[in-house]
Amino acid sequence: MTYLPKFKVVDIRYLLFLIALILLSCKDNTKSSDSELIHRINAVHEQIMIQGNVTEEEKQAILSLASLFADDSFVNYKSDITDVIQFDDVENGPIYPGCEGLSKQELKACFIESINTFVGTQFNSDISKNLGITEPQDVEVFFKIGRDGKTSKLKVRKANVVIQAEVIRVIKQLPLMKPATQNGEAVEVMCSAVVSYGGNL
Repeated sequence: MTYLPKFKVVDIRYLLFLIALILLSCKDNTKSSDSELIHRINAVHEQIMIQGNVTEEEKQAILSLASLFADDSFVNYKSDITDVIQFDDVENGPIYPGCEGLSKQELKACFIESINTFVGTQFNSDISKNLGITEPQDVEVFFKIGRDGKTSKLKVRKANVVIQAEVIRVIKQLPLMKPATQNGEAVEVMCSAVVSYGGNL
């Protein structure tokens, strides 16, 4: 166990408090689920207070969890996707820089390949090593490309919380894209991609 300086323990308590406030402020009809989650957060907070220290892995997990709620990228994901056109249904999909001038089918392949390459080069490989991930892993990520070509509303499916936070951090850094169009007008589009991390990627 690694004993952290007092100010770092205070930082973690602050992050837990911030998460609790955010979750309490979210309007949702699933009161019992929220109560159970708040109970678990309080239990973690109490454990840290009693224990007085956390391991580096525990600290990273807490910071990664907090990062999911640091801005508007993750919160209320489900409520915002119902009215957004899906990537496969849009007339002209978003164009990743360097993929210009290709057919619709080639554009999609270039889009996904470019995102995979970007994630592979930007993903912090130390995280995989610290988690003992020695073989390449795949994870599905969902995100919206807005009318302005910016990426938002991210969600990562079926992954360790530390991996989720890192994938989201990297996807947030995607370059500005040419937005998708429908009937000649820029539109928001919901995209998904299976990205790889870990191992020797």
